[in-house]
Amino acid sequence: MPNKLTKSVVDRAHPADRDYFRWDSDLKGFGIKISNSGRKTYVCKYRIGSGRSAPTRRYAIGAHGSPRTVDQARAEARRILGRAANGVDPAQEKQNEKRHITVTQLCDLYFVHGTGTKKPSTEATDRGRVERHIKLLLGKKNVRDVTRADINPRAIAILKLLMFTGMRKREIETLRWSEVDSDRGYLRREDSKTGQKSVPLSAPARQVISEIPALEGSTFMFPLSETTDSMKALRRSGRKSE
Repeated sequence: MPNKLTKSVVDRAHPADRDYFRWDSDLKGFGIKISNSGRKTYVCKYRIGSGRSAPTRRYAIGAHGSPRTVDQARAEARRILGRAANGVDPAQEKQNEKRHITVTQLCDLYFVHGTGTKKPSTEATDRGRVERHIKLLLGKKNVRDVTRADINPRAIAILKLLMFTGMRKREIETLRWSEVDSDRGYLRREDSKTGQKSVPLSAPARQVISEIPALEGSTFMFPLSETTDSMKALRRSGRKSE
């Protein structure tokens, strides 16, 4: 028989051999789950749609105890039930939020799961570039909120060439189209810090260069007239690598 959930009722709910629920008599759908380990979690059960055939969802409000009281959990359950009544699925929203990570979190996941075949020295270089460029520019943004307006394509091209060639940022920024030897697959710098410099271009690097639009009247691959706030931030963020 359901009873109104109060602190004393919840405190007296002892664990059993298996998980079980105690449901509130005053607010339909509001209850508490008592696990066999003794953990007590407030929950809210609701239907998506109308009728008995509508699917049922269960939303975990949170654990019993400080700072969450029975009354606070009941108030949250009312909010959830109200949203469900308006056609919103709060449980699905919560799942979606967990999937929506920041650019920084995505970069961190890449270094955990995506660098297994890279040499330690290469990974260390990549980490430095990610920390100084990508995280600084976009790290706090949610991945789902990043749009083309947040990225100047030329800044992204610079970042890619930094990773694919190992050249200095300043060398990439000042590249001239005349220094690209497409036939042999090389970049031939005439004014590098170390003098003349030939850099072999991998297939990914050649692909990046092929997609960079040439600005009429400019001999530079990344002309200053195309500078945006993102490019300025990129330049500031990479001073240590120049």
